[in-house]
Amino acid sequence: MVRRLRTGTFAASERVTSLRTASMTIQALAAFFVWAGEWQGPEDGEAPMQDLAVILSEIFFLGQLNEVRVQYQEIPRNPGGKIGLGFSVRSTSVKHLVHIVIDPQDSSKMQGVTSNREAILGTMIHECAHAFIMLYGCCRKCLGCKVANGAAGHGRAWFDLTANIEVVTRGLMQLEVNLGVFEHEPEYVPTPDEWKRYYDKTAAFGAIVCSWPFTSTSEKGFNELFKSSINQDSRTLEVLRQAAIQHGQKAVLAYFGRGSRMFNLSD
Repeated sequence: MVRRLRTGTFAASERVTSLRTASMTIQALAAFFVWAGEWQGPEDGEAPMQDLAVILSEIFFLGQLNEVRVQYQEIPRNPGGKIGLGFSVRSTSVKHLVHIVIDPQDSSKMQGVTSNREAILGTMIHECAHAFIMLYGCCRKCLGCKVANGAAGHGRAWFDLTANIEVVTRGLMQLEVNLGVFEHEPEYVPTPDEWKRYYDKTAAFGAIVCSWPFTSTSEKGFNELFKSSINQDSRTLEVLRQAAIQHGQKAVLAYFGRGSRMFNLSD
């Protein structure tokens, strides 16, 4: 009887903890909307970004990403413009501390968003995902860890985490951000099921809330994923085509018409 009572008490305690966590997430969402209503952009300085790190930690990172130091600094950009918007570095002297550097220059056109405000937010969330995996991810030594992390940190673990964050950010928080989930030299090629889950989740919010990766400005990324997907599993192409139809992406369907005769595009 004592054991059962203890087990029941422990289970009840778990439920209370779970409810408390949900409540804290809701409070953090409310805090985000207040923060977003007041923040004008990088001209407000670095202090608001410290506050944002705490808020994002509660919403997306189990409250475990509070030791973050954010700094604005102009970063040299490569000719393509995609690299150099921000980076994360783990402290070698302070446990659980990550330094995030964000370039305050306007990168809205590069990211395909409306303003530099959205671009900065996207970079911040992107780097927070890196920071979380950097602190609590795997060891980076064994083969499995290398695949999960990726050569530059954009492997399967980061893809799974960031793709889901992007859908929630765009759908629930109504933020037009591009977290760059698909815009790097592919370190991890999603499986057909992962592609499908990503696009299916966007349907929960009614509108197109994913940053469709295959646009006129990301043809190189599409070519890489297109070729890799063929080599990995041809079902991926059908998933992408159906998603393009669902989301009304004419440019992508046109690409399928140019690059592949595998499909009947009259569906």
